[in-house]
Formats: sequence, C-alpha cells, structure tokens
Amino acid sequence: MDRFTTLISLCLLSGALLLLQGTAFAGSAGSPRTLGLNRAYMETLIPGRNDFSGYRSMRDSEPSNIVLDAGGENPSGYLYSKIVRAWKATSGPVPVIRVDCTVNIDAANVRKWMDTRGRQVPPKPGSIFGSRIGDLCQSANFGQQAMLEFVVGRVFVTVSVFALSDADLLCEGLAYSMEHRLRQKRELFADAKFDAPPKVLVDGTESTTTKVLTYNDTTWSPVSLFKSLGAKVTTDQKSGATTITFGEHKLVVKPFQRELLVDGKPQKLAVPVVMGQGELVLPLKPVAEALGIKTKFEGKERILLTTPKKA
Repeated sequence: MDRFTTLISLCLLSGALLLLQGTAFAGSAGSPRTLGLNRAYMETLIPGRNDFSGYRSMRDSEPSNIVLDAGGENPSGYLYSKIVRAWKATSGPVPVIRVDCTVNIDAANVRKWMDTRGRQVPPKPGSIFGSRIGDLCQSANFGQQAMLEFVVGRVFVTVSVFALSDADLLCEGLAYSMEHRLRQKRELFADAKFDAPPKVLVDGTESTTTKVLTYNDTTWSPVSLFKSLGAKVTTDQKSGATTITFGEHKLVVKPFQRELLVDGKPQKLAVPVVMGQGELVLPLKPVAEALGIKTKFEGKERILLTTPKKA
C-alpha cells in the first residue's frame, strides 16, 4: 500500500470514528453538544416553588437556577444540566432548604461528580439514618445543619437543610422524595433494566386507577390508591398533616416523617413518608395494614390487598 492510499484510509477511519461519536452524543465532529434537556423538563425533576408547607421559594421572580448543556466543572469536563432551588420559612429568614439536581451525560461519570466536589466538612458513607438511598449516597450532620448527596441512574442530587432542629429528618425525607421522583423517569437510567410495576389486586379485582413503584426493598403507593378503596383523605394546609380514615381506623401522616399516628398511637416507619408530584407517597405495606387491609406479595408481579369486609 503506497503512502497516498494509507493516508486516505486513515482519513476515512478517522471520519467514521467521528461520525460514531457524533451519533452517540448528538453532536458533530465527535464533540458532545447537548443533552436535549430543556427548562420545562428540568423543572419536573425538582419540587415546586410552594410544595413545602410553611416555606416559599427564596426568589419568587427566579424560581429556579437552571444551567443547560454545561461542561468542564470538574477535570473530566463532561456534559451536564443542572437545576437548583432553595426555599425559606415564611415566618423568618431561616430555616432554609436547598436542592441541587444534576443530570450527567452518562452513568459512568456521575460518581466522579460526587468524588470531585470540594467541601468544608467531609461526609460519611451512607445516609444519615443508615437507610438505603439511591445507588450510592453520603451524608453529613452537624448540629442544626444536614446534607445528603446521592447518585441514582445518571443523576447526582444534593439536599441541604440549614438552621432547623430536626434538619436530619427533613433532609433524609427530602432525599427519599427526590429519588422517588427521579425513578419514575426511565430516560435517566440509560440501559438499566426495569421490572414491570406490580399489579395490585383489591379483593380479587385489578386496580387500574393508580400504579405502585418498588425499589430498594420498599413498595411505594400514592395516597390516591387508598382513596380508590374508599378511604377519606383530608389535608390540613397549615400543619401539612394528612388524615386517612378507612372503616374504624384513622391515620395521621406528615411529609418526610418516619412515624404514623394510628388511631391516636404513634407507629414507627422504616422509611419516611415522601412527596410525589402533587400527592403523598406512602410505604404500602405498613400503611395498608394499619388501616386493617391485609397485604400479600406474590413475587414482584402481584400485590393482593384484602379489605376488612372481604377478609
């Protein structure tokens, strides 16, 4: 092969490689250009301006800080999109809640984001209460301030709570809420395999009104599932407490708390009550059984609920 032919072959090979890279990253000349995430999509990844009782967005005119298609924040220089929102108590300048959510170009780089961040207080591995959150998490708790960072799919999340006596509870409850929100968006998990949501059968009839979600050894159900069973659900807008009445039983729950009030008696939960997009999301088994509803799990495929009148 002469030098001219060799040169042509190398040029063709280089062009093919650039074409493949450009296809993979929706860019040209092999350079990543965009994640294809617009402002409206990023807003769905994070709680709204007025989602927390007793808090409001710190910047009403600028409800969120969004950076789209940026790169180079750490040495690897990979592409990311980021949204940040902060809330403060309506009664004064503190306490403050802050949530940072960063979507990375792929899952392989998202862990580097956690490792390369500078901070004054080194975090410890795991969550504040030793719970299982995300694919990887770390936390720090110093008095009335708490911080929890976790990775799920190709997303990196930081939740921070400042100047609050129960900052650790709120911080971890918010982290659970963020994970639940993100796990419903399968496009954030690249090639990860998902089990089909389990079917819920109520007294032998499949429920088609709501879907439950199972991950990290917990099955979560929106409060609307209990409404469909005939439960009465009311929420006190001032305190944020939700009351669920079903037959002879009454439950009182609050977002981000690890406790139920069952017929006037406190009952601990292994995981907190979380906020979904517009409604409470509850750990299915303990809440159902506290309402007198029997539960039976048939593998990952079916959940049988039997109400008291059919038991």
